Amino acid sequence: MKLSIVLGILLLFQIYPLGSQTAWVQKAYLAGAARNRAVGFSIHDCLYLGTGETTSQRWGTTDLWQWNQLTDTWIQKADFPGGARFDAIAFSIGNKGYIGGGGSQSGWQEDFWEYDPAADHWIQKANLGGGPRAQGVGFSIGDKGYIVTGGNGNPLNDFWEWTQSNNTWTKKTDFPGPHRTFAAAFTIGNKGYVVGGLNNEALQDLWEWNQATDTWIQKASFEGQAGIGIVAFSIGTKAYIVTGKDNLGNTLQTTWEWDQQTNAWTQLSDFIGTGRCMATAVKVGDKGYLSAGGHYNNSPYPELEKDLWEFSPQTSTGISNFEKDPELRLFPNPSHGIFTISLTSKAKEKKWFVYHTTGKCIRTESFSGNEMNIDLSQQAKGIYFLEVWAHEKRMGQKVVIE
Repeated sequence: MKLSIVLGILLLFQIYPLGSQTAWVQKAYLAGAARNRAVGFSIHDCLYLGTGETTSQRWGTTDLWQWNQLTDTWIQKADFPGGARFDAIAFSIGNKGYIGGGGSQSGWQEDFWEYDPAADHWIQKANLGGGPRAQGVGFSIGDKGYIVTGGNGNPLNDFWEWTQSNNTWTKKTDFPGPHRTFAAAFTIGNKGYVVGGLNNEALQDLWEWNQATDTWIQKASFEGQAGIGIVAFSIGTKAYIVTGKDNLGNTLQTTWEWDQQTNAWTQLSDFIGTGRCMATAVKVGDKGYLSAGGHYNNSPYPELEKDLWEFSPQTSTGISNFEKDPELRLFPNPSHGIFTISLTSKAKEKKWFVYHTTGKCIRTESFSGNEMNIDLSQQAKGIYFLEVWAHEKRMGQKVVIE
């Protein structure tokens, strides 16, 4: 037994070397006002974030901001000319960005606009297929853009394709899942995906659309906490679902990975910023980015955010690895599954996670004291990894169940 434990620990250190970095890293704050219900898209090395609801402009804004990945700086660009709005739909094709639809003080919108970053100029295009639409999702594949779900006082499941070369909308096969608002969308290859959303309560289903056949099929449902206002982005053949608000109104910090090749979900280390919903997320190169959003503290209006976070998938394995920290004690270790965490940190809010060697999070819980018992007696014998968060500090230890 002792030999197998030693070999297991050595193998784990080889697979997960010490000193790996967190998957989430904070970048420069948005230079404009904090907001939620905004839109975003990316072009080359830049992220664009605009419109949305701010504290002083509840009916929406028109400002557009560019963040440069190479310099970590924000610059204000030409305002969106369609008028102040929130809950719009956006995507990019090549070197152009697009924003359309949404809600405003005058009602639901159907206009559709193209942004050229080289000229810092907007041009109006053909109105959205299907008429006014807000709280839907958009994505692009090749030279075509797509809009689906959302509503305009009535729920919408119609699905529309916009062709950049001739500025025309074509109706495609309707979305087959329950109607919804505030879903999330992403693309992998020539396939588009819609996940979650709100239909009286938060949904967890995932749907795949094949551009070659114009057909929808349902995939494995999201395994995380059902959330309203989740966000998603894809990197390679994997997608990432982050944040949201559960059916009880609690904002979420979870990060989940979906693998297109295996159709399987894995929980990763949590998003380390403030939990939120209605954020904005896009991919730039091989990184994911999340900004804006809001969280509720017994108020009819959310507290809005303007921080920007960068996600790196190569450091996002469910098992995080850290040098042993003297603030954290775990005893007895090894044990038959009952452990005690002892922490000297004075942080008021703490959280622990236990991961399997595959990287899947098997248990997590928040606590406020300096000691807490963990019962892993129902888990199989073997090596696990404990991660503890105390405010912004993260500590970890290997766990052995005999």
